[in-house]
Order: sequence, then C-alpha cells, then structure tokens
Amino acid sequence: MRAGKVLPLSSFYSSPGYSDEKIHLFLALDLRQTGTTPDAGEFLRVKKYRAAEIMEMISRGDIEDGKTILGVSLVVNLYNEFI
Repeated sequence: MRAGKVLPLSSFYSSPGYSDEKIHLFLALDLRQTGTTPDAGEFLRVKKYRAAEIMEMISRGDIEDGKTILGVSLVVNLYNEFI
C-alpha cells in the first residue's frame, strides 16, 4: 500500500529503564494498492476491519500487542472522522 498522506500519532519508549528503543506511530491515509514482492516463504493475507471491530478484538483479548492497542486507540480517540 502507498499512503497519500501520513499523520504522526505518537512516540513512546517500548521498555524504559531497559532499552532506549523508541517507537513512532503514524496514521496512513488515502491508501492505494501497489505491487508486492514478498520474500521466499513469506505469505501475507490482508484483511480489512472497521475500527469498532478492532476495538472489540482488543476487548476480547484477541489483540494483545501494545503498539497496536495504542495506535488504534489514538486513531479512535483523536481522529474519529476516519472511523
């Protein structure tokens, strides 16, 4: 996918006190399909979800990754018009 517009969401330290790794989150908008060149043995399956579905998946514990939870929560709360 190629984004027509990218908005910064947030930056945070993944494990302060242990690592200086900083993660930057962005919201990509106006996406356009592009060609892919997956690595040998790499299999990708793209699925589209509405924000409400993702929030339900988070609530059920289906999504446990902190980066994803934070990113989706920021989009839902800060950029409600994209939902």
